[in-house]
Amino acid sequence: MASATKSEPKPASWCSYFFLYDTSKVREEGDLTREGICYFYPPQTALDQQELLCGQIAGVARCVTEISASPPTLIRMRKLKFAIKAENHYIWALGCIIEVPDRSCLHFLDQLIGLFEFYNGQVRHAYQACSQDSLGSEWDLYVEHIQRNTNELHMIFNSLWAVDRTKVEPLLLLKAALILQTCQRCPYVLGGCILYGGQIVSTQLPPQLTAKVLFQNSRSNPESASEGEDETPDQADPSNLPQNVSIISVFLTEEEATLLRCYPVEWMSGTTAAWHP
Repeated sequence: MASATKSEPKPASWCSYFFLYDTSKVREEGDLTREGICYFYPPQTALDQQELLCGQIAGVARCVTEISASPPTLIRMRKLKFAIKAENHYIWALGCIIEVPDRSCLHFLDQLIGLFEFYNGQVRHAYQACSQDSLGSEWDLYVEHIQRNTNELHMIFNSLWAVDRTKVEPLLLLKAALILQTCQRCPYVLGGCILYGGQIVSTQLPPQLTAKVLFQNSRSNPESASEGEDETPDQADPSNLPQNVSIISVFLTEEEATLLRCYPVEWMSGTTAAWHP
């Protein structure tokens, strides 16, 4: 993944709708569609319109699944297209303007779901453990993040913001890499990244994980260092942590965990190595 010079993000107008729908709550003819709506963006949309759109998309997805034995991934309308993902009894749908390429529409939906599951775990378990309102606030942050950091360039290239190495003392970059290598020798530490001002100084993490860590950095302290740690048998006592240090539990997919365990050295060359999807 190539590094890019950071510029002021422009508001995105490509995202029209996004919702998460639980089909298990709407099984009988008398069940209200609104009971299955876990989250809907934009929130100011009239409830009747939310029900109409969710009901239509869920109905089309079910019909296509029954006919073709596989759920649809993209549904086109006159002025919008919807990227669709179905898992168990949940349906995610991201509505984009028709000008957005199909691949980008699907990619943005994967980014939203990936961010949510990275910080909250699988949707089914998250909604069992937390209230719908609290998770709705989380979805708000992810939707805002995707739109704020998406412009025409991001529709073509998926890049990570990295510091301009030509403007940084080389010894500082070397020191950052050595700090990460030292931390990696500690028990349970698989890798880490150092961020400054929302930009990557040095990272040992795969680009997919680095991008998700960047989101946490953007919603908290703008200058921080983050380390990816394996699950430890004992949880640290927050009262014993240094000032401005916190521990956040995250959830990795099997593929991400395997990549982090098997190839930790591959990402130790800093932030300039190109990554091609």
